[in-house]
Amino acid sequence: MNYTHGLALRLALCTLVLAGCTAHGLVGTLPSLPDPDQAAEIVVIREWRYIGGGANFTVVLDGVPLYGLAVDEHVVLRVPSGDHIVTISRRGPFLNDAAVAVRTEPKRRYYYRLETSTWSSDISLLPVPASVAEDLITKTRRVE
Repeated sequence: MNYTHGLALRLALCTLVLAGCTAHGLVGTLPSLPDPDQAAEIVVIREWRYIGGGANFTVVLDGVPLYGLAVDEHVVLRVPSGDHIVTISRRGPFLNDAAVAVRTEPKRRYYYRLETSTWSSDISLLPVPASVAEDLITKTRRVE
């Protein structure tokens, strides 16, 4: 094996190891619900995408990391009604976070889709209509 191939192999292995460093599944303490019957739900969906597909992202609610999210997965965050900040965070230099402010009302659902850019390393958290989101949920696995 020549020097160039050996270097490329080492870099690929390091990338895979580092990509797996972000935790998956529940990583934090879920918010307490004073009245669970009045809880709202914020759903974050991550479809399969080739771009960014090798890394888990962290779902953060009001500054608290809650879930590691891989491709083809979604999470349902049960929250008390009121104002919340949902952030998708990633580890690494030159990587942006995506955040959205959500004002929730009791017994309502709010849907967001994580979008990775084809042309840059940017990510976005975009609102999704309920009909589209419910279809995406059937195609992804819920992380609990």
